[in-house]
Amino acid sequence: MLTIEAKTEEGPFQLDTVALDMKTCVSGGVFQTPFNVKNNGYLTYQLLVKIPRQLTNHMCVTPSAPIVKPGSITTILVKLAPKWTFLMDLGKYYDPETSVFEIPIRVTSKNEEDTGAPLVVHAIGSLSRCMGIRISPKDLNLGVVTTSETVIANLYLFNYSTGACYYGFLNLPK
Repeated sequence: MLTIEAKTEEGPFQLDTVALDMKTCVSGGVFQTPFNVKNNGYLTYQLLVKIPRQLTNHMCVTPSAPIVKPGSITTILVKLAPKWTFLMDLGKYYDPETSVFEIPIRVTSKNEEDTGAPLVVHAIGSLSRCMGIRISPKDLNLGVVTTSETVIANLYLFNYSTGACYYGFLNLPK
């Protein structure tokens, strides 16, 4: 598969980027990033910023229908709050081999025939497991230990997430 990204010079609108880095996302978290739309035209337009319908429970854009005056720039905030069904709802926007999602966000005007084809910015990120660290064995039996001896046991930590995880141990004896 060959993916080609292009910026159109046709029409009054210009995006400051064609890709938004949503970084590594986990279910239950909130991730947001902005992008800018500039009106290079001579008229005031009402923009329409659309995300795929099946992802509206997980993603929103603010404002979704801003009014942009000639020569001005408006900032659109993309907010992603993936729920537990996010992976199923992503469908064709998710690559299970790489755990990467790429969600198209379409920017057009209410009068699309006056402004040309919609511009597209892609929200790109990776999906990771929530609580990706596992410890083994689950139960650690050190037996009967007196204060004058040292007992050593092997403990293993496994990171099943796609990103680095930080961990610590609490209430350890001195």
